[in-house]
Amino acid sequence: MIRSISLLLFFCMIFSGCSKDEGPGCPEDFSGPLSAGEEVMPGMWQLSGLVGAVPMDLTDDDIDNPDTDLFAQLGDCAKNARYTFDANRSASYYASVTEGDACSEKLLFDGTWKLDAGTLYLNAGCFNMQAALDFMDNNQSFAFSVEEIVRDYREREVLMEVTYIFSRS
Repeated sequence: MIRSISLLLFFCMIFSGCSKDEGPGCPEDFSGPLSAGEEVMPGMWQLSGLVGAVPMDLTDDDIDNPDTDLFAQLGDCAKNARYTFDANRSASYYASVTEGDACSEKLLFDGTWKLDAGTLYLNAGCFNMQAALDFMDNNQSFAFSVEEIVRDYREREVLMEVTYIFSRS
C-alpha cells in the first residue's frame, strides 16, 4: 500500500547530502566531548511528522483525499522510525518494515554523529550524511527538508520537498 513511503524512510534518502567513498581517505568516526550546542541531541527521537509540498493520496481506501500530511496517511508500522543519539557520539537509526503480516524493526544505520552550526553530520565508515536541522518546541523536536520522489497508491510519482519531523521520546 505505502511501499514508497516506508522505503522513503531509509536513512540516506532523508538527508540532504550523502556520499559513499570506498577509498582509504574515509573520515574517522566522530569523537570527543560534546560542545554546548550539541547537548540538545542525546536521546531517542521518534518520527512524528512527514509533510509533503504537494497533496498526495497514499492510501487505497476508495476515497480520493490527497493531503500534504503524509504522516497521517502512513500505517502504524511505517510510522515507527527513530534515531538514537548518545553522548558518546554513537548514533543509530531504526525503521519498521512490514514483512507479510508482521511489522519488525530493523537497524538501518549505526555510526557516529556531530552537530555543527545546526547541521547534523552522521558517519558510518565511508558512508556520510548531513542535514540542516530546524529545532522547535524548546528543542523537543527537529525538522529537516529534502527533495524526494513520493509515490501514491496508484504508483504515480511526484518529485517534491518533504519535511521530516522527529520528536524527543
